[in-house]
Amino acid sequence: TLAEHTVVVDQATGLMWQQAESERMYWNEVEAYVEQCNADQFAGFSDWRLPTVEELSSLLEPKKTKDTFISPVFQKGLLSTWT
Repeated sequence: TLAEHTVVVDQATGLMWQQAESERMYWNEVEAYVEQCNADQFAGFSDWRLPTVEELSSLLEPKKTKDTFISPVFQKGLLSTWT
């Protein structure tokens, strides 16, 4: 569906992110997932890759309890990410 191919562009970094979460996967499945996104030209692009830790950290926003969470522009329930 179109919602599955929605991206978020971080205006501060210029990075593009998949908005919806993918299926839960293990590390050995991640490379194939990224390759498939590129082969399918996910959201019209074929240069997808995993973010660095620093890039991923740019999405975290502080909570009032001093914990961090992923920006609310992403799908609710996003529990984990790979870098």
